[in-house]
Amino acid sequence: LYALHQDPWNLFLAASYRAHTRNRFGYRYGDAVLWTARLELRPLERLAIGLGLDGRYAWRDDASGEPQQNTGGLAVALTPGAIVNLAGPFWLYARLQAPVLTKLLGEQRLGPTAFLSVQYSLSP
Repeated sequence: LYALHQDPWNLFLAASYRAHTRNRFGYRYGDAVLWTARLELRPLERLAIGLGLDGRYAWRDDASGEPQQNTGGLAVALTPGAIVNLAGPFWLYARLQAPVLTKLLGEQRLGPTAFLSVQYSLSP
């Protein structure tokens, strides 16, 4: 995780590895590597707009030791978004992930995904 805050421009980089264990039904989701890079412009104290690139590579799932054919693969998405201060410590986050590159394993489809959340900031 890396964040550089130099208002009005801010940069955020992150990468993580997600390991899964087998559940009680014998199913194990494939491990995954996730990453993001986002550049944001904060033209106003209460508003930031940004553009990012999110990615994920997941290995195939398996059920009781058998690889599942239509799981796993690569997905990269362009992610525009905005952050708005609603009041005091409450912030509204809105993002849209629009796939720009997919190399999914088997027969899968991936479309745009919208995210909307309200967050409470503990920092002053």
